[in-house]
Amino acid sequence: MLQIRQSFADKVAEINLYYKLLSDIITREAQLIFPNENDIRENFNVKVSSILKSSANLQLYNLVESTISNCLVEIHSSFTNESILYEDLSDEIQKLWVKFHYDYFKGTSNEKDILHNLKALIDTWVTNRLPVTLTYQEFTKYNTGGNFSGNLDSKEIIKLSEKYGIDFDIKCDEIGSIKSRRNKLAHGEVSFEELGRQDSIEYMKVLKDKVVDFLTQFIQAVDNYITNTKYRRIV
Repeated sequence: MLQIRQSFADKVAEINLYYKLLSDIITREAQLIFPNENDIRENFNVKVSSILKSSANLQLYNLVESTISNCLVEIHSSFTNESILYEDLSDEIQKLWVKFHYDYFKGTSNEKDILHNLKALIDTWVTNRLPVTLTYQEFTKYNTGGNFSGNLDSKEIIKLSEKYGIDFDIKCDEIGSIKSRRNKLAHGEVSFEELGRQDSIEYMKVLKDKVVDFLTQFIQAVDNYITNTKYRRIV
């Protein structure tokens, strides 16, 4: 988890730098100076400032998806690297493993063969006592998880936590707001200028701080999950 925490801290630091620049431009009425053109100065007009504010929403949503993905990668690596038998995995991880193979067979087998192939797979794993391996890259190959596509908010993150057995149920309306803004921009529903005009820099800072706090708590929950090997069956 050390690498995840460091990556998260680095990305938050980048975002904070951007927000400071944005705040300086807006509140201190910054100007552009062109030294090679006799120090000609130009003000940042409202249109430019609005576009820059909209871009901040994309940075925040990127932070959300990358943080959640990195945490799930770490979980999959943890139980895969421990070479745990199927019978020793938690119910949640067993279900994810079965779901992965079900989706695989669904995409590569005839419908009548799906259950047969799935049963044969499980029988082979249990009978031969083979350790379960399932990296996050493999898990997301058939869209069984991780293909967020701009749909992550605190409600979805809580659902993900339940699927893995992570003790986390914190709500954060601000992530829903960031998701909505990101999707409006991605789908062309509004222009960058239109969206940026809606929010003050003060409100944007509130959004940022709430999202960062939420993700910090999620990282801690995942750290506790891995440290206490909650992906193992409780004996």
